[in-house]
Amino acid sequence: MAILQGSAFRVLTSFVTFFSSSVYATATVATEATTTAVTTTGPSKENLATTFVGLVLVICVIFLLAKLLKRLQETSIGGKSNMKIISHLALGQKERVLVLDVNGKQIVVGVTAMQINLLMELDNPIIVKEKEVSFSSQLKNVLRRNDAS
Repeated sequence: MAILQGSAFRVLTSFVTFFSSSVYATATVATEATTTAVTTTGPSKENLATTFVGLVLVICVIFLLAKLLKRLQETSIGGKSNMKIISHLALGQKERVLVLDVNGKQIVVGVTAMQINLLMELDNPIIVKEKEVSFSSQLKNVLRRNDAS
């Protein structure tokens, strides 16, 4: 997994470096053109258009690489695993109780910094509805957690 992240990161940085250097070169040419022509009042429309197109391309490449990285992480972590965390409860800073679904069986596990203990196997499984979480609600939760700590 670390290899995939490292290679994806290197690809991302090389694309950003390539496109940002072309945008910088365009901006440098635009600056030289405006300094040599004294009668010009601002950058030409052509230079603004090429800079804008370069910026749009860089943003598109960043989004495409982010999607690719997310897809690679899902498959490498085990996106189609038979094990899921159904519920969790934090008991302390490093202590948790987890309800895991392993091949249709639900088990309760106690997790500490040093060990993991099987607490019990559930006879009546917990039914959890999968709800879609919007980006704004996830961001609010993260900000609340950061404010609390």
